[in-house]
Amino acid sequence: MGRRRLRKSLRVAKMTAGDMAEYLGIARETISTWLNGKHKPSRSNVKLWALRTGVPYAWIVEQEPGDPNGVHPPGLEPGTH
Repeated sequence: MGRRRLRKSLRVAKMTAGDMAEYLGIARETISTWLNGKHKPSRSNVKLWALRTGVPYAWIVEQEPGDPNGVHPPGLEPGTH
């Protein structure tokens, strides 16, 4: 799972990290550690993140870099970001 995908999913949902922290009921600083790659969120938090952003869980946790299978969440097709 990559921090870039977490960031992209927030953009798709037009959310801030603060919005996500409030939704998950955690500190904004915790979201920052995930987005900066210092810590990884739990599976349950990633599932909630995916539900809230509308981005597939499988895409968020897929290995980075790139999308070897051409899988892109809605709104993040090539050339749209």
